[in-house]
Amino acid sequence: MSTEDDMSSFESSDEEFFVGPASSSNGSFVEENLRAVNSSQSSTVTSDGWKPVTKAISVCIYWKGRIFDGELDFVDTLLEEDVRNNSAWNQRHFTITLTTGFTPQIVDREIEYVKNAIPKDIGNESPWSYLKGVVQHYDGYIGNAGNLESWCQEMYDGGQRSRCLLSFMIDMKEDKMEKEQSARETILNEALELCEALATEHDKIREEYWRYMARHFSHCFGA
Repeated sequence: MSTEDDMSSFESSDEEFFVGPASSSNGSFVEENLRAVNSSQSSTVTSDGWKPVTKAISVCIYWKGRIFDGELDFVDTLLEEDVRNNSAWNQRHFTITLTTGFTPQIVDREIEYVKNAIPKDIGNESPWSYLKGVVQHYDGYIGNAGNLESWCQEMYDGGQRSRCLLSFMIDMKEDKMEKEQSARETILNEALELCEALATEHDKIREEYWRYMARHFSHCFGA
């Protein structure tokens, strides 16, 4: 069947038919959409787990499972050519969000992917911004994800002072202060030192922002 014929067979209408987990090779995506359908459509479900939905809904489930085939490979090529390609990083996040989702396994994989990319241009914000988006899906202290705390500390101890690195280290310290109160005073002092370094030397253009962050940390986590 051609693409045109395939599409025409899913003409939008209110006619109801059955769709279920076997309707796409992308089970994770379909299951997520079926949960959404279940919350808004009829509660009727067949004994084998199939669900009556309209063609308009099903065409979205069916085609989103196919339209991203090979997309990550394409994004990989773009990032290999230029790790600074912010649009490619955005597309990577978008593609994963609409396909597999950021499961624990995917989070681990993407952290390693970014850790390999960042050293190519450590001062570029694009991969760091992507990393910040990925670790939002990590359940626990983000510094433990992919050993990010030790990875960043190793670069710092080696003399690296990229504003992107220091900014991410501050994010980790903030997250640690929120989740682990035992060493909060020490971590707060480290965070304040990094804010001062950024304000006075490594990111002077945003001096007021880093001074504000220092006041914020002192207010939230100080004695």
